[in-house]
Amino acid sequence: MTALPKLLETFRQASVTEREKSTYFEEPVLCYLRNEATYVVTVSLETMKIVNSLPALDIYGADAGSGA
Repeated sequence: MTALPKLLETFRQASVTEREKSTYFEEPVLCYLRNEATYVVTVSLETMKIVNSLPALDIYGADAGSGA
């Protein structure tokens, strides 16, 4: 068994739920994609698209700057 199947088996054994198993898998995959030169630009562009599609947050409230 190579390193990847061993790692995946560790995730399977350590997780209690399917969601937890997914999270264990997703975190190293995202780390790899963010740091592998082949994918870093693509992942960055996709992240920007997602962030830009989110609604703006009004963190100062409607009366910002009113001095009240």
